[in-house]
Amino acid sequence: MLPKEFIRTVSFLVTMGGLIAFAILHGLAISEAFRPRPFPVWLTSDAMLWSATTLTGLVGGVVAVAFGVKPDTDLQGGAETKGQTAQMTRALRRMTGLDSTGEQTSNRLKDTAAMVYVCMYLIVGGFSWVAYIFAPGGVTEQTKSLALVTVGIMVAVINKFVSK
Repeated sequence: MLPKEFIRTVSFLVTMGGLIAFAILHGLAISEAFRPRPFPVWLTSDAMLWSATTLTGLVGGVVAVAFGVKPDTDLQGGAETKGQTAQMTRALRRMTGLDSTGEQTSNRLKDTAAMVYVCMYLIVGGFSWVAYIFAPGGVTEQTKSLALVTVGIMVAVINKFVSK
């Protein structure tokens, strides 16, 4: 069995790698929104859209869990979908150092990772929203998706804050 410190370090590096990939992919897409058209082929490929969307889900999920936003209990879909959502929520809570009640149980490494995730998400998500509104020729699907998801998460975070 591998030492816990090694597993923790590798997990942290993979976690931060996902965040860096999120920032790079979306940063490239946002910057292209302000350049002459057409978009480069690589930017509008299915692989780029899939990668950016997956990373948006990962990073957005971490941010939502870090703020204590719980998944909708009235999910569309069957028990399998709800079970997958519950599994993802548990995994994201462990990653951000929150227990099932939302109480902080983390160490400094997890605290740092969660704070970096939140800051990066707000920065990149905010720029995607600005590009979505102001880019003269429109934006790619992944930029539009990130802009809308960012607004959705912020609405949920604000709602949670106001309802306390």
